[in-house]
Amino acid sequence: MAECLLNHLKNMKALQGFKLKKAILFTCFLSFFLSFSQVSISENHIGKLKRHSKKKFEKIKSSTTVFILSDCIEKSDYVKILNDVWKVTDFILLHEGEFDSSDYLDKNYTFVNFDWIHQTMTNMSGGGSSIVHHFMNFSLFDYDNFVKDFSKIDKNDKLKLITKGNKLYRKNISMFGSINLYPNKEYVDISYNYVNECEIFYNYNLGFLKNYFQKINDLITKSESYWLFDNDYSKNIAILKEKTLLVPMYMSEKYKKNRSNIPISIGKDIKYLEELFSNYNYKFEFIPVGELSARIVSGEDCIYLTFVRSSREKFIQVVNSKTGEILYRNYIADFMSSVNLKPRHINDINKAIQKR
Repeated sequence: MAECLLNHLKNMKALQGFKLKKAILFTCFLSFFLSFSQVSISENHIGKLKRHSKKKFEKIKSSTTVFILSDCIEKSDYVKILNDVWKVTDFILLHEGEFDSSDYLDKNYTFVNFDWIHQTMTNMSGGGSSIVHHFMNFSLFDYDNFVKDFSKIDKNDKLKLITKGNKLYRKNISMFGSINLYPNKEYVDISYNYVNECEIFYNYNLGFLKNYFQKINDLITKSESYWLFDNDYSKNIAILKEKTLLVPMYMSEKYKKNRSNIPISIGKDIKYLEELFSNYNYKFEFIPVGELSARIVSGEDCIYLTFVRSSREKFIQVVNSKTGEILYRNYIADFMSSVNLKPRHINDINKAIQKR
């Protein structure tokens, strides 16, 4: 039965032609429910944490993960980090232009791909402004439910086969996690021609990806949900009493608000970065993000800071490069947020270290 249904779909080309660069079929209908955190594994992505069910985790673990990633990095380099940290499922690595959804209809699959949300905001005077959120999406194709639903369609009605087949495909794709991306320039509109350039995103590099994938792999393995709209720290943050905190120099970028209250970059300012750390009581070092990425990929045991801005929200993390453990995290909400980081935000890391 399943093979017959699959042949119906492929013969009708009902799910063909949805190339990733044109549209991400299985995420565009979920976009309004996504979180904008650095790493999130949760059933819902607004409000409070809602944990995935045991059944959902088992389906994820039994799937094959298809990583659909930018061709700005060689496949062999992606495979190297995935072999190091992705143990929870088998995986397939594709560059974006190689993906065709009709090739992945025969069993449960987990997809990892780029996506974005374009939001239009209206102010009190009736004016509008646009915000684009960029992220990597983790979604599950539930093959068993798809086959069950598809078997009810009248195969003699070709139009219904196409329209309902696509609807059922979207119905059986569910997002379960995300990684937020931090662009180094402002966009109103975006095409995937931009996404293929690694320089566009401060945190899209092999080192950061290695630790992001490592964290998500560990969460899935343990069947644990994770909510980034929290502020907490591990007892292991005390390691910074001895070790140097590595700080990526992209954090020197400053912003101002435009008339619509949207942050706009005004360039990098090293004095601003120095001021942020003026009251930090332990050892730290400013480092180019490329050098930091290389040290993470090499397996060096270091502690580093990551910062992601999603419109007016901010996310700060301290990460162990060897284990991928998040030692400290601070979510700064939109309504509480100044346009730039302040020394007090770094001083909060001080306080966490001192308490341990």
